[in-house]
Amino acid sequence: MKQADSREHLKRSVLNDFDTQSARYTERYDLPGTGEVLWPRHRRLLEVVDSFGMRPGANVLDAGCGPGVLSRDLARRGYVGVGVDGAPAMIRYCAQQAVVHGIERDWKYAISDVEALPLPDASFDLVISAGVIEYLPGDGPFLRELSRVLRPGGRLLLCVTNRYGYSEIFHSLLYRIKKIPGVTGAASSLRRWVAGGQHGVMTLSFVPRRHRPREMEPILARHGLEFEADRFAHFTLLPSPLSTLAGKLTSRFDRKLERLDRTRLRVLGSCYLTISRRTA
Repeated sequence: MKQADSREHLKRSVLNDFDTQSARYTERYDLPGTGEVLWPRHRRLLEVVDSFGMRPGANVLDAGCGPGVLSRDLARRGYVGVGVDGAPAMIRYCAQQAVVHGIERDWKYAISDVEALPLPDASFDLVISAGVIEYLPGDGPFLRELSRVLRPGGRLLLCVTNRYGYSEIFHSLLYRIKKIPGVTGAASSLRRWVAGGQHGVMTLSFVPRRHRPREMEPILARHGLEFEADRFAHFTLLPSPLSTLAGKLTSRFDRKLERLDRTRLRVLGSCYLTISRRTA
């Protein structure tokens, strides 16, 4: 009972953090030169999707869609689908932007618990989830749901935070530092001055989980997902938060570092993307 209560408390904390800070999170997509994971991960996802050569009209689920940037790019490629997120503010923004971009007929958005999707079995050709699993209490319920809604032979693109990623080596330390009174305000002012934007740093009430790349294949297999390939993304000259402070100076070099995904140094990428297929 205590474990169940703890799981639900964490999930409520996650939803509250992203719902109340949705504008702050969304703004990060408007500031691509900050050394953060969002755009490198986004580019890698689209690169992989393009390699599949799916037919126009293929049905896609964006599980944990956030502000809907990925789904809008998928719509431009002729794909239709559904975006779900547990944060109401994110879904409101997605719905507004769908009208602005003229994709409201092809893409629908819904507030949903990603561990209990209100969607029928075997209904999607492709499921994508990025920046979600690390905010959940565990892997099992989430992966079971993603596998359930995939058609046999359908693919899952899952991004996890790499435990060995160079960019995130100060991950836990930064969380503790932000708890010191006054630090978040000062960091937000510095970020606005250096990176631009109206909002400051994101603050979370928990430490997101990280995964070891080698453990993902057996985890996926337990949920009927056959591992096919993997990719890494987000290589930076400096670790966070230095990558953000120096982002305008290092962004071009960081972009070139994405080539490390084809080398033995690929394990240094902070984002680990697995490509798996649902078995029959």
